[in-house]
Amino acid sequence: MWAKKFVLYAHASDVRDIGGLSIEIRVDRISISGDIDLTLDKTGLATVRQL
Repeated sequence: MWAKKFVLYAHASDVRDIGGLSIEIRVDRISISGDIDLTLDKTGLATVRQL
């Protein structure tokens, strides 16, 4: 989970990493790049919950 509160579009550039994804939050858009494997186990479940 993120340590600080997620506020949509609040910052000019805020990047979060979840698994193999980078989520870049901009003032006017959100960019998601990378790839991620969602597995059928506890690790995959934890990743899905973060998303």
